[in-house]
Amino acid sequence: MKNRMIPLAAASLVALASLAACGESEPTEVGNMADPQAEELADAEPVDLPPMERASNSYRCDDGSVVYVTFYTGDTQVGVRGDRAEPQTILQNEAAAETDAEGDAEAEAPAETGGPITFSGEGQTLVGTGDTITYNGQSCSA
Repeated sequence: MKNRMIPLAAASLVALASLAACGESEPTEVGNMADPQAEELADAEPVDLPPMERASNSYRCDDGSVVYVTFYTGDTQVGVRGDRAEPQTILQNEAAAETDAEGDAEAEAPAETGGPITFSGEGQTLVGTGDTITYNGQSCSA
């Protein structure tokens, strides 16, 4: 039994010695190349990230059709499609689009004034963000 303990003790001492040496040296710098765009990036204006998906609902409309709506953060836009396999058609928030066009950051969106939010684009209109919406003039419920 003693013969087995000696190699085990020696191995543990070697492991401790090698671990103790790890923390003593300074890291080695490799390269030391300056970023060629550092000055341009420092002077660049901040970039707004695209909105994230907030919620996704399916709605049954008065004529029996189903519309799939994806709401995005900040209520800036919605994605609409008639079939899950179709690509989304992005409809912009009309109040946000008017604010951007006028450059008036102080304008209030309809949701802030108590009215429903209207999204439109590519010949389509969607009003509302809750369990009941109006899509192209039809009432639709989740």
